[in-house]
Amino acid sequence: GGIHRYGRRGGRARLKRAFLLLCSLVGVVGLLAVTIWVKQERGAKMGERPQEEADASNPDIGAVEYVPPFTATTFEGKPFAIASYEGKSAVVLDFWASWCDLCAADMPRLQAVAAQYGNDKVAVVGIHRGDTEPVERGIGLAARLGIGYLLLQDPDGRLFALLGRGKPFMPLTLFIDKESRILDRRFGPKTDEQMRVSMAKIIDTET
Repeated sequence: GGIHRYGRRGGRARLKRAFLLLCSLVGVVGLLAVTIWVKQERGAKMGERPQEEADASNPDIGAVEYVPPFTATTFEGKPFAIASYEGKSAVVLDFWASWCDLCAADMPRLQAVAAQYGNDKVAVVGIHRGDTEPVERGIGLAARLGIGYLLLQDPDGRLFALLGRGKPFMPLTLFIDKESRILDRRFGPKTDEQMRVSMAKIIDTET
């Protein structure tokens, strides 16, 4: 009789364990189902965001960059304000120094741009990196190259830091339309074709 009783008790114990295991499995499956549903709902909500909201999360999409209203001093010691060109003419800003051979190679091309369009259409402005060498060296190079467009001093590198996006590369040339929008920014030497493309961006906005 004892064997029979223990056998019945053992069977009930096995059933109880099986029941508990089944409940555990159901709980795990239910939790997984809820997790998947929540992820799907979140994904659907993200997919339903308006395009404007999605673009707002990436400030580079469709962003318009304006040149900061900086001031400087010309090689002749006269005050200069970039805002004086706003609404009047497009501007090509070029950072350079005498030790930069690529800059020196670009400067005659910029001189040709200044002669082609005239200051009323496109103002070419060179900004000397006075934080890297004495201004006298810049003056000497400009004289040897016969540069006639406006040249500014940047003795502490403030303007290069302001407009260079933290990159140390030169030449650095900015193409700005008459509404003060920076429509192109080129690092390094420029071919005639690259110059033509960049100039078209700021000339085509003229009215």
